[in-house]
Amino acid sequence: MAKLKVALRGGFSDRNKIKAENTTIQFKDFDERTRTALSNTTDIIIQNCLVDIGFSHRSSFNLQKHQTFIKHLLADVYGQVLDWAKSYRYEDVLAIMQETFATDDYDSILSVVEYIANEVPKYEKKGIPYKGKLYTIEQLYNHIFEQEYVGYRLINGEARPITDENEINAIKETIDTKYSEIKQHVNKALGFLSDRQAPDYANSIKESISAVERMCSIILGHATTLGDALKHLEDSGVTIHPALKGAFGKLYGYTSDASGVRHAGELGGKDSTFEEAKFMLVSCCAFVNYLTGLLAKQR
Repeated sequence: MAKLKVALRGGFSDRNKIKAENTTIQFKDFDERTRTALSNTTDIIIQNCLVDIGFSHRSSFNLQKHQTFIKHLLADVYGQVLDWAKSYRYEDVLAIMQETFATDDYDSILSVVEYIANEVPKYEKKGIPYKGKLYTIEQLYNHIFEQEYVGYRLINGEARPITDENEINAIKETIDTKYSEIKQHVNKALGFLSDRQAPDYANSIKESISAVERMCSIILGHATTLGDALKHLEDSGVTIHPALKGAFGKLYGYTSDASGVRHAGELGGKDSTFEEAKFMLVSCCAFVNYLTGLLAKQR
């Protein structure tokens, strides 16, 4: 075995900046330490699944599920032509995945992570033990993402470019709203923001603003723009803190009407950036959640 080097985050060397570990948010490339952590975590998750359904209970039904999982992983993720009557060794599949985590681009790694996060729960629903705690698969991957400064989090089984726990909670709360149209706007905003091939930040901002406008329309009982709504929400008994009202008034002034055409250089225009779209998504979700809470108190 080749000589291994210490890479302990928070250890003496890292803490005293002698050989500091990476603290730069990783978006389009993952360092070796992060790749190793995600590879090991994926093995832990799958082993937890396979031990329960493949080896602890030796029924043919469970062994069949064990093989089905492995075969679908090879077929779905790696596009392999399989002999479905043949048995495959998990050790061989693990070696393939380890090679992916060690050498492939970041998007391939996140594709594997998403697949595991969506497929393993079909076989194992009890949670994954890790360092004395019990995690869901999403929680465990997100824990590693946070630990290794990865600029993504799993939300509903998809890797989204969100970097703060409070941001994730704000977006999740809005997605869980009972108002379907608000949920649609937020999901569209997320989709435009996280499209790896052709992100559309301008339309992401538009959909974020539209989510707020829809919430305002629900409160007022008729279609409205954010600019008009801020002037009339109090007429419906919803009193907004003056600082928040002023802040969103200024934001709306930058974006103008969410259904209109913006000019280059404006927030929401064709030159919009990832940072602007992310800021608007989180801010609009937080404002929707705030308005939802005020409306609930009113009723």
